[in-house]
Amino acid sequence: MTAPTGTSSFLLSKSSFLEGRQCPLRLWLRAAGVSEIPPGVTDYHNPVEDYLKQSREVEKLAQQLFTGGVDVSELAAEEDRLGVEQTWDLVQDPQIPSLFQAEFQTDHKIGIVDILERDNDGWILYEVKASNSIKPIFYWDLAFQWLLLEECGLRVTNAHVLLLNRQYTYPGGELDPHELLWREEGTPIVRALLPSVREEVHDQLTILNRDEAPTRQPSKHCRGNRGAKAADRPSDCGHLHSLCYCGNQLPDYWSFHLPRLSQNQQALLLDEKITHIEDLKADSLVAGWTDLQCRVIEAVQQDQVWIDESGLRTELSRLEWPLSFLDFEYDPGVAVPRFMGMRPYQRLPFQWSLQIQHQPDSPLEDVEPFLHDTIDDPREAFLESLLVALPETGSIVVHYQPAEWGVLNLYHEWFPGRYDAQLASMQRRFFDTCQVARDCYYHPAMQGSFSIKALAPALLGHGYEDLSIQDGMAAVRQWRQLIATEIDEMGRNAIRRDLLAYCHRDTELMFHILVELQRLVRRPK
Repeated sequence: MTAPTGTSSFLLSKSSFLEGRQCPLRLWLRAAGVSEIPPGVTDYHNPVEDYLKQSREVEKLAQQLFTGGVDVSELAAEEDRLGVEQTWDLVQDPQIPSLFQAEFQTDHKIGIVDILERDNDGWILYEVKASNSIKPIFYWDLAFQWLLLEECGLRVTNAHVLLLNRQYTYPGGELDPHELLWREEGTPIVRALLPSVREEVHDQLTILNRDEAPTRQPSKHCRGNRGAKAADRPSDCGHLHSLCYCGNQLPDYWSFHLPRLSQNQQALLLDEKITHIEDLKADSLVAGWTDLQCRVIEAVQQDQVWIDESGLRTELSRLEWPLSFLDFEYDPGVAVPRFMGMRPYQRLPFQWSLQIQHQPDSPLEDVEPFLHDTIDDPREAFLESLLVALPETGSIVVHYQPAEWGVLNLYHEWFPGRYDAQLASMQRRFFDTCQVARDCYYHPAMQGSFSIKALAPALLGHGYEDLSIQDGMAAVRQWRQLIATEIDEMGRNAIRRDLLAYCHRDTELMFHILVELQRLVRRPK
């Protein structure tokens, strides 16, 4: 696949600069206008979009910390002016103490500063992050902005990061940004980074002047990790999708699909230029593959399913009927808590599905599902309806139990002592099909993943392909639309129907996965 040429007129922003540190090819493709959204895919989810929405909400709260500040973007829109022009006029006015969304531009760089506060002999730079912990990448972000402002003729004296206070608990009523947000001093670190930023900006501009795309072998750097010490993995790269620039060049059994690769293993794959699992040696002492990784390598190379029948039989013997097949849906990204007792980024459950098999080989009983479809607090109704619906005995079957546990454990904090005994009883009964598969089963088509989205099609031959909602974050987006926007009753009913169908499919697939695993250990030898 050949990308378009002509990137030299591209203006480097702080976002594209960080992407350029992640991968020069990603930067070049952005400048060339090559989309990270797969062609023909209308429901592609870009996690960066969710993060940006959270950031805008936090930025609005952070602006309340500065008296007399002016929002440049709003003023420029009102006066039909360019943000750069509006910013320059406001910078010249000594009566303006601070600016929000100030825009700056040079011949090669452009940037919008979250908050700029006037200092006695210069300006204090603030970056607002919808995060509850400081990350190295934030300092690189600030250093790029510092450099841009200096080139525009402004003197920067200090640089800080405004973050969410992870200990903040929403007390109800009006939210106080002074309690929700805290300031992290960044000036010494940012100053020290300035020479490196200048050098990297120069290198990136050189890359953008090339007529041909740079080469870069896809690896773990394609996956976002905002906490990485090198500060060079800002987000997942969409080009890794199988229909996009890099993804469509990858082999079916890509070496980086191996689960839980260590840093040394990643370096080995890159140094040896090994892209195919078929070319790996399972007994390599240098690589030091884990048992799980060896299992994947051997299954691919032998083109056959790997099964530990003895281990699988032992795991399945732990099942106690009635079996309750249970799945939760929850919003994982609530940066600013909305309900009393919640802290930033606590999971907010809004839906569950439950199906029960009362005895071996009996059909499933559908239990009336729960879906909270209004904007008020769903937490009590969610758990209390579940406790009524669940049988008092028998195994509770889930896929990847940390997800459900992560929700249930929050109730100890939200409602101290109220549900402790019932929750303890529930958690002792959990049976995790994800862990069972990880220990006892592997199909080459799973491509290193043990998620139900990978396991079900490989084991059963079908998954979510016929549904409007096919993954958890798509369900979250639909739920947010359901509770927060004005849509007609027909639209609401359509979303409700899609959400219920998706969550029901999760529990249905868990049942069929378990049936198939049981069949595998019963088959004649």
